[in-house]
Amino acid sequence: YRSFQDAYPDDWQDILDTFDETRIASGPPLTVAQWSQEFTRLTKKVKSLLDLATAKHGFEAALLMCGKVVNQDVLIGYIHTTPGAEEFWASRCCADENTMVGHFKAHVPNNVDWKTLANHIQCIKVGITSMFSNLGGKLTAQSESFPWKLLPAKLAHHRFVMKGYPEDMLMPGLPRVTVARPKGISDLNKRERVILADALRSGTLTIERQKNGDLNQTSPIIFGEAPPEDSLHLHGRRMLVDGTIDRQGI
Repeated sequence: YRSFQDAYPDDWQDILDTFDETRIASGPPLTVAQWSQEFTRLTKKVKSLLDLATAKHGFEAALLMCGKVVNQDVLIGYIHTTPGAEEFWASRCCADENTMVGHFKAHVPNNVDWKTLANHIQCIKVGITSMFSNLGGKLTAQSESFPWKLLPAKLAHHRFVMKGYPEDMLMPGLPRVTVARPKGISDLNKRERVILADALRSGTLTIERQKNGDLNQTSPIIFGEAPPEDSLHLHGRRMLVDGTIDRQGI
């Protein structure tokens, strides 16, 4: 290692950094656990770099980091201040560190152009979450999974309604009867993922605030699109707050 440093006295650190970046970029896709470990390694590296710059040059920094993958990165967040910036969040932002991390986690996914995401599941997750946020709501999960099963309840809690849900596909909150162990949004098959993502991108599937009256157990919370001309059904589907589905829609 010493010989390597002597051979490249001015560039050895850049060479190692480039090698590490290439290793990460060219490697196979990371699991959620590996993704979290990679984030931890990065935060340690950045913290070390900032602390060294502070000690050597007197530079100060206030840093926020998080992931941008909705729900998957819910536990990934990092905040760090060098000694000269320790009171920055409280004095300038009027918030403690935990609050700032929460704000940053909420801010980053909303700035992702979800309509360009090639992964259909990710497009659905970010698109629906962004719609909630645009109406002043917050779509949160108790774990790292997207709250697909609880989506009707989340809509009702915020007094939102979903309109234009595609015909002939699994509705939120319902298990697929052919699946032994339901997996939430992953129960959507490939065809359904493409159709739902396209409906979100095109704007035919929307989430709106309930305008008249309060929602009760018999109130419709999800309105399906109109059935095609060759359908046996005259009207589209509706899901009520209590989970009942009828054919009294458009």
